[in-house]
Amino acid sequence: MTGETEGKKRRLRPEKMKKLKKTVLIILGISVLSAYIAGMIVLSGRFQENTSVNGVNVSHMTAEEAEEVYRHTYEGWQLKVKTIEGNEEIIGGDRISYALAMDPSFPEMVRHQNFFKWPLTPFVSTEIKTAGSAVFDEDKLKSAIGELQCVSGDDIRDPVDACIGRSEKGGYYELFEADDGNRLNSDRTYEAIASAIRSGETEIDLDKAGCYEKASLYASDETLQKQFAPIGAFQDTVIRINMEGGVTEELTKEIYGSWLDYNMDTGEITVNSDPAYAYAVGLRDKYSTFGRKRKFKAHAGDIVEVGGSKWDCFGYDMDLEKTAAAIRDALITGQSQSVECTWNQLGYERDELGGDFGKTYIEISLDEQHMWYYIDGEIIVGTGIVSGLATRKRATPCGCFMVLDKLRDHTMEGTYGSAFANYVIAIMFNGICIHDSSWRGEYGGDIWLYDGSHGCINTPYTAVQTLYNNVWDGVPVIIYDRADTVPEVENELYSGTDSEIAGDYEAAHGG
Repeated sequence: MTGETEGKKRRLRPEKMKKLKKTVLIILGISVLSAYIAGMIVLSGRFQENTSVNGVNVSHMTAEEAEEVYRHTYEGWQLKVKTIEGNEEIIGGDRISYALAMDPSFPEMVRHQNFFKWPLTPFVSTEIKTAGSAVFDEDKLKSAIGELQCVSGDDIRDPVDACIGRSEKGGYYELFEADDGNRLNSDRTYEAIASAIRSGETEIDLDKAGCYEKASLYASDETLQKQFAPIGAFQDTVIRINMEGGVTEELTKEIYGSWLDYNMDTGEITVNSDPAYAYAVGLRDKYSTFGRKRKFKAHAGDIVEVGGSKWDCFGYDMDLEKTAAAIRDALITGQSQSVECTWNQLGYERDELGGDFGKTYIEISLDEQHMWYYIDGEIIVGTGIVSGLATRKRATPCGCFMVLDKLRDHTMEGTYGSAFANYVIAIMFNGICIHDSSWRGEYGGDIWLYDGSHGCINTPYTAVQTLYNNVWDGVPVIIYDRADTVPEVENELYSGTDSEIAGDYEAAHGG
């Protein structure tokens, strides 16, 4: 009996277990269903978890709550307008009656949610994009755009097409690149800004949006390139002008560009003569020293001003007509080359002071009544002298001269009569010379102030003999008077030198 009872108990246990499991499952299912239904009830009329509208998080909010949060988010809205220069301007929402107009509305968005899927929302984000999210007054927007500095400012530039024209600096021809300027197209600008506002944007780049006007012709245009090619190649020409004394001038388009005339239809290039001549005048004024004052380093090391008198016969003297013609003829070939300046007369050697005497010259100081002769910087002769009497009619003129001729055993004649000299070195075209003077026994000092010559440089016999034997035609002779004892000299003309010298001077320098 006992065994039979125990067997029945063992058979009942599995049945009880099955019933227990079933009961648990039913309870669990009812709980889950209850929770699911409860969730639907709780979320009814609200946005589900992880939901945003146009970027604004509205999770668990009612339509009214979401609309309020959304409105506050965009309250104070403004559009930042970026110009092509990188400047920024602002269009405020209040200026254009900016407002939000949701389509669909917040209640409609809530109703259209699938509440049956609410358990999945913690794991899935939902972004709701609405159309026509912003509205504004179109007339006010047009007015606001018109008030922008990038539209109505004083620095607005219209587009300018590429063209061939003259450079402001130098006047040469240049292929100017197009300038797109910064003029906005009114229609494109309005549409781009209005579209940005409607889309809820807060910033717009007008250049990227294609709002600016553009030029219609650029320098890369093939036709324009071909039209510019002849004058462009011509203006690569460089003329190098040898001004003697180791000095060269370069004539480039920055200088000669304004002299050119270019027919863009035929490709013909002409060089105007007048500006070429004017350029040559400038070279003469810069480099010719004949008859002009320049600085000279005296034997004592001080700087004195020499030259510039009507008696001058030494220095660079450019032939203006021939030089101007040579420059123009070289330029018109369109080929880079060197041109030799034409000179009526040459100096010796240019120096840093603007002089042209070199290191071989005769130096005569009237205020010191002394003469020196240098060869390559070494003194060959140094002696006292007696120059012309310090009066307007007999004073020795100051200036820049040169050895014109050398005469032996010569009789000089003038208004004073005649005088014989063993060694005569002519230095001026009016007959003034350096010569020995057997009638004198003393030199230097102040003799010239009361017993000077008629203009010649009276020199001791031995000194003038050495000078005569070591000097040659063309050697510079510099005469100065630091005290400017006789400011104006009207020395008489002499006939003691070869008349051919004066004739050569007149032929070279116009009399």
